Amino acid sequence: MSQTKVAVGMIDASSIGDAKLLQGDGSWVTPSSSFEALIGSTVISNDATISFTVDTTYDIYKFVIVDCVPATDNVEFHMLFGDSGGIDTGASDYAWYMSGARVSGASAGSTTAGQQARDNLDSKMLLANDYSPGSNDVGSAATEGVNYIIHVFANETSGGTMKTSYTGLGSYFDPAGIFYPIHAGGCRHAALVLTTVQFLFSSGNLSTGRITCFGLKHAA
Repeated sequence: MSQTKVAVGMIDASSIGDAKLLQGDGSWVTPSSSFEALIGSTVISNDATISFTVDTTYDIYKFVIVDCVPATDNVEFHMLFGDSGGIDTGASDYAWYMSGARVSGASAGSTTAGQQARDNLDSKMLLANDYSPGSNDVGSAATEGVNYIIHVFANETSGGTMKTSYTGLGSYFDPAGIFYPIHAGGCRHAALVLTTVQFLFSSGNLSTGRITCFGLKHAA
């Protein structure tokens, strides 16, 4: 077995600074920045809406929504975009699509046919419902609520001209405790300089949970 002799001595602390790492040769270096940067994290506490301020630093923003429970039972979960003029709630400004299935059945291996819903001219982007609004949407019990990971493509820093859009993978439990997995996507029809991303339920407040926002880079 080959061996390497390592010199033993005192560490030179003269160049130690914040956020530095000690290399094997005894030198201190500043590591390259991450491809993913934390922008903000909000603990939900009976809020009417949860909004995050974004800027032109990143082309892509990732939102991690965990254990988000509504205060009102049987409600839809929505997302809105905003610019310097405020949150956009125009009657036909958004397009959205969802697909998934209701996971239920008394026996192992039982299945439910896949479902889908869409709207090309809506005032908001729908992230969670059971494809029949007001039927078996997001439940408000402590064991229910929404989990989601959403990527918003702002397309601002790389000189892109595409409209602001998103993709999402999520799930929720309805008032009967039935599980719904979700695949979603959508956009704002007109391009905008994105400054705000907002989350809300169709009725009542966001009761508990956490939403965290990250910015994603193309290079470190």
